[in-house]
Amino acid sequence: MEQEERDKIEEYVKNAYNAVHSRTRLAISKKLADSREKLAITGDLFSSTLFFETIEIKAEQVKVLVEARARATMKAYEIHGVSLEDSILTESQQIYENMLGSAVAEIRRDPVLSGMRDLQDSALEQLHRRTSDVMNELACELEERKAMQKKKQESSTTIQMHGPNARANINSVDNSVNSVTITAQNVFSETRNAIRSEVPEAEQTEILDRLTALENSIHKPTAMQRYKEFAALASGYGNLLLLLPKLLEMAKHAVKSL
Repeated sequence: MEQEERDKIEEYVKNAYNAVHSRTRLAISKKLADSREKLAITGDLFSSTLFFETIEIKAEQVKVLVEARARATMKAYEIHGVSLEDSILTESQQIYENMLGSAVAEIRRDPVLSGMRDLQDSALEQLHRRTSDVMNELACELEERKAMQKKKQESSTTIQMHGPNARANINSVDNSVNSVTITAQNVFSETRNAIRSEVPEAEQTEILDRLTALENSIHKPTAMQRYKEFAALASGYGNLLLLLPKLLEMAKHAVKSL
């Protein structure tokens, strides 16, 4: 992976993760406060009930954040046309373990829970029991995405870029003789259909405008910039995400051929 691609991936992951982290932090704080308020009313604030409710809320936070980070990384790889790597799961495992440690430290510092020494000693075990499935789920998701990405990379993609017979043949051998294949038009048509079927009507205009701008720039130096602007909106939709590699290849080829 080139440094430029790595920097773009890191920037995407940071922005996507920070957005989720901010929302999650507020939601978790509210849940913890609501739990304590309820238990204070019933006289159970200093009971084991508070400990286990806190464990459940913290476990939810760990799972959401680990998933958000891993999925943002996988999506960033796909957006930028980089092959998915097992290192994504290794990094996710490390983040998961760090978050468990942070959650345990917060529980041990909690002034209300500090007197529950026996329960606090089991905090890490309790959190792990409630969250360990997240790593298995991410491992399966990574394998599925890798298989899908490999299948798309192995498929033949022929794109007419200039003139009646010019074509770019990607990951395959072109044995055709003097035939005209206008796959680029098909890709843009397929993308428009996917937008109309998947994107909410209120959001379609902006994303269709960006697609048109990309199509109009496909033989110009601005092709990659127009692709990035379109991908920023399209990456949130599953069917459009699958079409991004084709559009990226067209944009890259357009710039190289100038």
